[in-house]
Amino acid sequence: LAKLINPKLKYKIIYDIADFVETFHSPIPIFVRKIIKSISEKIMKSAEIIIIPDQNRFRNIPKALHEKTIIINNSIDPPKEKVEYPIEKSFNLLNVFYYGALSRDRGIELLLQQQDICIWFAGKGELQEDIIKAAEINSNINYLGYLSLPEILSVASQIDIIYMVYDPAYQHNQIASPNKLYEALYLGKPCIVSENTSIDLFLDKYDIGYVTKFDVLSLKQTFSGINQIELLEKGKNAELIYPQFS
Repeated sequence: LAKLINPKLKYKIIYDIADFVETFHSPIPIFVRKIIKSISEKIMKSAEIIIIPDQNRFRNIPKALHEKTIIINNSIDPPKEKVEYPIEKSFNLLNVFYYGALSRDRGIELLLQQQDICIWFAGKGELQEDIIKAAEINSNINYLGYLSLPEILSVASQIDIIYMVYDPAYQHNQIASPNKLYEALYLGKPCIVSENTSIDLFLDKYDIGYVTKFDVLSLKQTFSGINQIELLEKGKNAELIYPQFS
């Protein structure tokens, strides 16, 4: 606003866009989303530089502004101190870890319907109570509460695969750039994602995980086809490419 009132002001604007809020899975009304998008595009035009976390976010940047847009990966800033958070993982079943926002667009309800794997959850959100109840009833479901990043990394280092099966029906998920992806690279862990979320192309390119359709049966089939040798190979691939994205 200051720049609009007085264009002669000497400072320059850098617009760092972590997410496009108007594309979120949330109760934000359509007319509010349109207002947010309009204001955001005005700021883009005023900015000297626009920063986005992934190549796929260019779809929400007007083409005329691509030249002044740069990418800084949504990568992990490793904690200076490690924390030990031991878990009693299963040695008979595949250990799958989901952490972060416990919202309905993150494939959590699909995961809760899986029976032949050991599931670990951490985080908070709208499905938190459902997960707690499921953990009380089912021995293969575990809820760890809300953990700090060092605690998350400790748990993730002990499990077999990190879960990122987001619902591709939402535009926000179609251009996903989750921290979990880069944390998986940092830890040398494979991950599982859903089709049409852009990160599925990343996984295929570097062979660092598994891609599933966003439904219960496809997810079950994907899990049943995973073996330990392949898991280790994909985890090693993740570890090898981490320096490119650190």
